[in-house]
Amino acid sequence: MNYQTTTLWFYNPYIFLVLALCLGCLFLGLTSPLFYIVMTGVVLPVVVSMRLHTLSETGSAWLIKERSDWMLYLTAIPIQEQRSTLNNPCFSSPERLQQFFLRGFGGKLAIQVVAVVMLFNQGKEIELMSFAGLVEALLLCLLVILLASTLRTLSQIRKQQWEIQTITSKAGTVWYQALFLNKQKAQPALSKLCSLV
Repeated sequence: MNYQTTTLWFYNPYIFLVLALCLGCLFLGLTSPLFYIVMTGVVLPVVVSMRLHTLSETGSAWLIKERSDWMLYLTAIPIQEQRSTLNNPCFSSPERLQQFFLRGFGGKLAIQVVAVVMLFNQGKEIELMSFAGLVEALLLCLLVILLASTLRTLSQIRKQQWEIQTITSKAGTVWYQALFLNKQKAQPALSKLCSLV
């Protein structure tokens, strides 16, 4: 049984710190970091999960769900609920798997390019040798590093440099899911797609 004692949508201090820094950038006239966080942290995962749900209904994808029991305390009233988490999806063929993740990482790349262009345009109005100029340069470096990482991931997908696992369902249907191997550690492709970094 898991417990939740607050209704705040952030529980990780890291996420809180990143949001606080993004809000601080707003005072410097830089909206690009907040745009990037909202688009990759909220919009992209919602769009991906909606697409996976649609593919699951048509039979093109199989969603392995894990259910967990939660006790939620809302203004001291205990409420019991079941939550289902979305794990790495399985697809009917390796080609369909590759197509889905190429499109997903392509969307993430488009968000990153827009964020870099926004930051570059906003930086034209900032004096280069000021605190705001330093913050803009650091953010630009960070976004370019994230963009390069997404390009590297897209290249790995195109060159089939990822691990494809075969899973057989209870009905005997063969499904395929993808993992990225980094330093002998496997990372599900969906978690890499929906992560901020």
